[in-house]
Amino acid sequence: MFLNVIRFPSEDYGISVPDLSYALTRIKPYHERTLEELEENLKNVSRNFAVDDAYFLFEENGHRLNITLYNKGEQYVEDGEIHVHIPKVDGLLVAPRVTEEPNHNPYSICLPQDRSKYPTVTKSEKYVIIEEFVGDIKHHLPILAFEEPVRIFFDSTLQGEFIEIKCELFGKNLKKPITKALKVYLAAPTQADDNDILS
Repeated sequence: MFLNVIRFPSEDYGISVPDLSYALTRIKPYHERTLEELEENLKNVSRNFAVDDAYFLFEENGHRLNITLYNKGEQYVEDGEIHVHIPKVDGLLVAPRVTEEPNHNPYSICLPQDRSKYPTVTKSEKYVIIEEFVGDIKHHLPILAFEEPVRIFFDSTLQGEFIEIKCELFGKNLKKPITKALKVYLAAPTQADDNDILS
């Protein structure tokens, strides 16, 4: 969500847009930077645009992963916690957090959204591990494992492939974790045909 702070034609007041931008942000316009400053800016391009890249990959071109938990037993699973192990595969990325849409408008203030419900994402030698506390799991009532779905991205070389992920469910009243292997088919999103669009 963006909130516009200043909305007036600055030229009417004898102030150029770059001057106004510098006054508000203290970021010197490109045309006023020295060659050394511009070269230094180029060295930092990947760091400066890391958020843009993450947003493009995970929010615009990625997929959202969630798992339904269904307790077939006759009692609650108390203090349930799920661990999902996704193998490290070239071309498959898991976002460590939700990336907000980048805002490069110096006249706007970005109000952050609460994304504290995103699960914990860590890495081991062979796996990306996703952990989430799910609380008590009632019997015969399906629930989603993640309040905020996990963002994943896979490139075109993996389309049509299967990956096997390992899920472990821990609970205070479980003697050992419940373990399940799931095969996930990596399919590209389908595009709607002109015939599928309703007018």
